[in-house]
Amino acid sequence: MKNRIWRDLGNTIFYIEYLSLYINRVKRQNKIIETVFLTTALIGIAGWNKYAEYNILWSILLFAVTATRILKSKFMVSEAEIATFQSLKSFYLDHVRDLDNLWFRYREKKISEKQAEKVFNQLNEQERLIIKVEKHDKLFGKEPMQTKAEKLARQKLNQYS
Repeated sequence: MKNRIWRDLGNTIFYIEYLSLYINRVKRQNKIIETVFLTTALIGIAGWNKYAEYNILWSILLFAVTATRILKSKFMVSEAEIATFQSLKSFYLDHVRDLDNLWFRYREKKISEKQAEKVFNQLNEQERLIIKVEKHDKLFGKEPMQTKAEKLARQKLNQYS
């Protein structure tokens, strides 16, 4: 039981770190893309005003920006998806507190193995339900991000020893 709690605690801490890194990266990318859209649109408007003889060029540029904004959901993570990841992170923050409490109570022999297993199974059921509800299958990260999350999770787990 001790190993199961510890493994689940480690995985949950990893999930929190990974989600934090992922959310920050996506927000930063979205901000950069929005800045490029805005800058390009402003250049198109200013260019049209200053160099009206190239109105076809400015029209094409503004059309491209508008079309790209309409299609941005195809290549950007939406605010709704980011909110889903943030709620998932909040769930895992609560989950890690519960696991931490279970770990402490079991390690200090304040609860029996049978009680610990019952609480552990309830926590796993909660996690299974949140995964089913949130449907967070669009989590794309790169190996460096996973490595960094593992390193951060290991540092936090070392505090338990």
